[in-house]
Amino acid sequence: MCLGCGSLQVSVPHPLFHGGLCTPCKNNFLEVFFLYDEDGSQSFCAVCCAGERLVICEDPSCARCYCLQCLDALLSPGSALRVLALDWWICFLCLPEERHGVLQRREGWRGHIKRLYDREAGHFGLQRPVSPWKRLPILVLSLYTDITPELEQLGFLGRSAAGAQSS
Repeated sequence: MCLGCGSLQVSVPHPLFHGGLCTPCKNNFLEVFFLYDEDGSQSFCAVCCAGERLVICEDPSCARCYCLQCLDALLSPGSALRVLALDWWICFLCLPEERHGVLQRREGWRGHIKRLYDREAGHFGLQRPVSPWKRLPILVLSLYTDITPELEQLGFLGRSAAGAQSS
C-alpha cells in the first residue's frame, strides 16, 4: 500500500518505512524530500511529502517533519493530538523502536534513499558532464569597472543604450 495516499498501485518501496509509494507520490517524494525551511527543518512530511500542519523532530541531529494526517492515519486515531501535547517529541527514525503503528522503520533507510534517487535520476533531467577539453571559458564581469563594453559584446546592451548611458 502507498504510505502517501493509501493507493494499492505501488511502484517503488518507500525508502524510510516498510510500505510503498505509488507513481504520483514517488514523483512528489523525489521533488520535495530534500527541501528545507529557513529553520533547517524539512518543508514537507517525511512519509507523504505533503501535509499542512507538521510536527518537527526535536532531536538536534534530525530535521524531519511529519504531518498530523499521517500520524492519525498510520499510528492510531488521536496520535496527532497526543504528539502535539508533548513538550518534546522524537520522530520514528530517531527512536530505538522499529515499529510505531503501521510505520515500521526500514533497515538501512539512508541507503534506500540514495538508491531511489540513483534509480530515478532521469526524473530530474540531469545533464552529462562536459569533457574538460570541450568546455568553453567562463566570462566574468567585474563589479569594480565599467562593464558596458562587455555587456555590449554579450548582446545585453545595444549600441544606442550604451551611448545613452555614457552621456
